[in-house]
Amino acid sequence: MNMRSPVWNYLTGYVNIKAEGVALERLLNNAARKGVRLTGIRRLSPVALTARLSAKDFYALHSLRKGMRVRIKILDKRGLPFIYTRNRFRKVLLFGWIIVLALLFAASRYVWFVDIKGCEKVGEQEIMMLLENEGILAGTPQKDLEPYSLGSKLMQKDPRIAWAGVSLKGVILTVQIKEAVQPPVILNDTRPANVYAAKDALIIKITALKGEARVMPGDVVRAGEVLISGDLRTDSTPELFVHAEGEVIGHVWYTVSAKADLYENKLMRSGKSVPYTKIIFISPSVYETFTNGWDFGGFADYELVKSRGFELDRLFPLRVETGACFELVNQKAARSMEDAEREALAQAEKRLIETVPKDAVILSKETVSAAEDDGSIMVEITVRTEEQIGKTILLQGG
Repeated sequence: MNMRSPVWNYLTGYVNIKAEGVALERLLNNAARKGVRLTGIRRLSPVALTARLSAKDFYALHSLRKGMRVRIKILDKRGLPFIYTRNRFRKVLLFGWIIVLALLFAASRYVWFVDIKGCEKVGEQEIMMLLENEGILAGTPQKDLEPYSLGSKLMQKDPRIAWAGVSLKGVILTVQIKEAVQPPVILNDTRPANVYAAKDALIIKITALKGEARVMPGDVVRAGEVLISGDLRTDSTPELFVHAEGEVIGHVWYTVSAKADLYENKLMRSGKSVPYTKIIFISPSVYETFTNGWDFGGFADYELVKSRGFELDRLFPLRVETGACFELVNQKAARSMEDAEREALAQAEKRLIETVPKDAVILSKETVSAAEDDGSIMVEITVRTEEQIGKTILLQGG
């Protein structure tokens, strides 16, 4: 059998190389003397050639080039040993994924997370304690659950729960509740009191249920002025005081303003980045575990840009994602007057929402913008509302 046949080369493995340097002839002569066999030699130029040799001879040739001005580069690796080495790692990776999927499949037969919705007066911890009393804990086998009867048991245990629905999706147990509406407590206060103006306003409507109205529709009142008096004393009834009550509707004006500069500080990419890989476990809260780039390159501010990923949502609450983490740094950036005006308007709108009562009805709205001497943009918003302006305050000694 020819030990240097193509079949033998494939079985033992070989590499295709490129050699560059001024001492190529000297290298080839030394290789021949040492029994290092190169085949398929092809001259590319006086100082460059390509050749094929066995993996064993490659290491010997690499040693021979020491002291010579020759650079050797591997173009590719061929043969059974290299194929086995590459596929060995793939098999290990595949085996690892099989183990992970098997563990996830086993874990998917249990309840691991509880998502509680609809809680306001009834605390989530109280619901969790009711579930624990029914034997529902993290790690409970799904076969032991009866979602339909569990909702009825929760309603029986707490009268504040008007309805409860329980559903199971994957490893997540979702509990949705509707709380019972408690009847309002009506207090009949008899302590002497007046109804005062809570703010400056133009009176539109006044209805005195108890006490005497002191203003009329069309009157302009100031904050603190008496609108409905509980002091009903007369010459014939010198000690007549009541707890004044009633509805007083008025028009109220609000003005808010905000400024924005033509230059803004923006977080922008610095040019530095690191790769990342993360595993996302989906539950009522999303849990993320980074297997690469976990410290985000030590960046104070960063942006994650996903490049690829795959999901197992249909079988398991799991996603794998890879991408790049870009560093963000504060930089001054110029912007147009329109952008500055939009920002000032957004800030003014936010302040308006914080200022105007939620139950007030906005009747009119006027917005004015102007350039300031310092180059900034000022936006001013004025609104007219219709709202309840009375507030009840006890009389001294009442």
